[in-house]
Amino acid sequence: MAFPESKDKTDAELTIDLTFERDCGFITFLGALGGRLDHTLGNICLVVKNPGRIAIMEGNLTLVAVDGSERCMINGEEGSIVSLVPFPEAENVTTIGLKYPLEKENLLPGTRGISNVLYRQNGHVCISGGLLLVYVENKR
Repeated sequence: MAFPESKDKTDAELTIDLTFERDCGFITFLGALGGRLDHTLGNICLVVKNPGRIAIMEGNLTLVAVDGSERCMINGEEGSIVSLVPFPEAENVTTIGLKYPLEKENLLPGTRGISNVLYRQNGHVCISGGLLLVYVENKR
């Protein structure tokens, strides 16, 4: 499928749209964080636009978006860094398996959820509303 050079969507977004049109349930997006900052931010926005359907993976990093519709398993090794970033806010955030647990806390823009640590292999995060970006950096 060919698209003109001048278009309203990036090649990444067009690819994602086509993939979902073909009934793919989940996309792992590789190479989405390098190069130009504007494209990196755009790719993160594609994750936000599709919570639970797209993960960005880059080396030992994973980024997913969680909304109130599902529980998110945090896949990582013991000692992995986990950061929770509200986008723009997340309601009733509860975590399991993190060194600094959250129990039904509201997260607003800021640094409250940055640099937590998995104290065991894998964990969970749940929210009741809003949107949360979940960043996992495995030790590797």
